[in-house]
Amino acid sequence: MEQRRMDYIIEKLERYTREKPGEAILFDDAHGKGVTYAQLEDMSGRVYAFLKQNGIGKEDFVLLNLPRGVLPIIAMVGVWRAGAAWALVEDTYAPERISYIRKDCGCKFELNADNWPEVMHTPPAAGFVQPDAHDAAYAIYTSGTTGNPKGVLHEYGNLSRAIESIKIDGEIPFNDRDRLALLAPMNFVASVIVILAALNVFCGKTYVVSYATIKNPAALAKFFLMKRITITFLTPSYVRMLGDKTGPFLRMLFVGSEPANNIFNKNLELINIYACSESGFAVGVFKIDQPYETCPIGQPAVETRIVCLNEAGQEVDGDEIGELCFEDPFVRGYLNLPEETSRAFVAGVFHTGDLARRDPESHQRGIDRGHLVAQVRRHKDISVVYLCRTHQLLSHAQ
Repeated sequence: MEQRRMDYIIEKLERYTREKPGEAILFDDAHGKGVTYAQLEDMSGRVYAFLKQNGIGKEDFVLLNLPRGVLPIIAMVGVWRAGAAWALVEDTYAPERISYIRKDCGCKFELNADNWPEVMHTPPAAGFVQPDAHDAAYAIYTSGTTGNPKGVLHEYGNLSRAIESIKIDGEIPFNDRDRLALLAPMNFVASVIVILAALNVFCGKTYVVSYATIKNPAALAKFFLMKRITITFLTPSYVRMLGDKTGPFLRMLFVGSEPANNIFNKNLELINIYACSESGFAVGVFKIDQPYETCPIGQPAVETRIVCLNEAGQEVDGDEIGELCFEDPFVRGYLNLPEETSRAFVAGVFHTGDLARRDPESHQRGIDRGHLVAQVRRHKDISVVYLCRTHQLLSHAQ
């Protein structure tokens, strides 16, 4: 099933190109008029051809070291068409961090500003390499705030899960009139999810916002107004700062990366998503219908097993608090860290270090599909992953 879905999303882009080749779908400061379907097909085909000429294929890693904007997205598509995998770094990274990631992922090639012109002079290749759902697709590197960053290896099966995971009431929440603003760092799992989800929608438009604009609230508000942005992803902290000043076009906000407690906006659809570097998809999705002292993280839109475990590794009873753990069939673990992988990924189940309990109102529906209320362990000797992610979204722009 996952293999069929993966084929479908790649073929969908090809079909969109045939149906409306001149439709602009990707925008940034350097591409104000946008990159069209035909241009995406052509440019990603050149990436595919260039990688193929250099012997890059399945299970090979390509480092994406390109300026923030639409080029990394084009490169992602090109790498996936080659059946290979990518790891992405941003130009805001310290040189030693880039060097570490380059070495750690064992990249066999690097796409950067220096060789991009040569890549774009390569005749494009048509089609794509048929991937297996368990082939390596990309690596998300953690922040590395307590040491070196850890690379989480995601397989191709997670591409389709990312798209399916943000469905609301069984439907993808984006439509062909939506304009999505990408504010998060491009190697965040939230960015991968929204990029894939936006590409999945015919004529959906993605605007990659510069950090200079993001850091300036007035400039960001003007950007949202001028570009008629309808959807974006923000931290709850930023949502609180915005208040009701969201403009006439914004209709939906995805929030995450920290607890969404006590936030609500009657003018918008607020969607709380629970995801992490180790998931690759939204594990929980919850439509916020009122302020919650402890906001639910919702239920999964994809088939996955979720359990809350006590410190003995046993499933807790009823609505007791336990460590949130979920099935993750398309993540291999941490690159080059077998001991940490064996501790965090046990029999295909990832142990998040976050605490959760079942909402009593949905207790009868069971833990697999019931609502979960996020809690945070603030004591004892246990990893506090949720707290480490707090404010991470905006800190990269500072």
